[in-house]
Amino acid sequence: SRKRLNIPLDKKILLTVSRLNPLKQVDKLIDILQKIDYDFLFVLVGHGTREYEQFLKKKAEKLINENKIRFEGYKQSEELIHYYNAADLFLHVSRSEAGPISVIEAMACGLPVFCTDTGNTAEVLKENNAGVVVGINNYIEWKEKLIQILNGKSVKELDIEIVKKYYDWKNVAEKFVKIYNKILYGNQRIT
Repeated sequence: SRKRLNIPLDKKILLTVSRLNPLKQVDKLIDILQKIDYDFLFVLVGHGTREYEQFLKKKAEKLINENKIRFEGYKQSEELIHYYNAADLFLHVSRSEAGPISVIEAMACGLPVFCTDTGNTAEVLKENNAGVVVGINNYIEWKEKLIQILNGKSVKELDIEIVKKYYDWKNVAEKFVKIYNKILYGNQRIT
């Protein structure tokens, strides 16, 4: 995947796949990464308004000049899988989330996850002692944890069987059917 995407083989690859807007805090992540003296590549997949993307690129000028960040734009399906497989760590630092799908996709590809404490995926990671879950606004903690990881601290990925249990569409659909049946029929036995 790295060769296919022309991503260096000898660097730690950090990946974000996201809509680009202030809620996602990519600007805060860029600020932190500019203060970390380590040879990494932050690959940013996604898009937002032209103005916001320009804002992020201006903010990231130092990282761009040092070849430490790549803005890849919007990607889909098969191509996106190569980005997940090329990365060493998935970063998702949103202020608010329900899922999110990108974290689920990263976990399904066996990628360790670094995320803020929001949404179901953060809960599942904490329950299973996997990934790194940091405070939504605790930027000092973000920096400290990222430095530890870049210096070799391993991050446990979520076991694929647990990913399937929580996020496989068949299992999700069965959970919804049970919820609907409980709402419709209460505690009555359904035959």
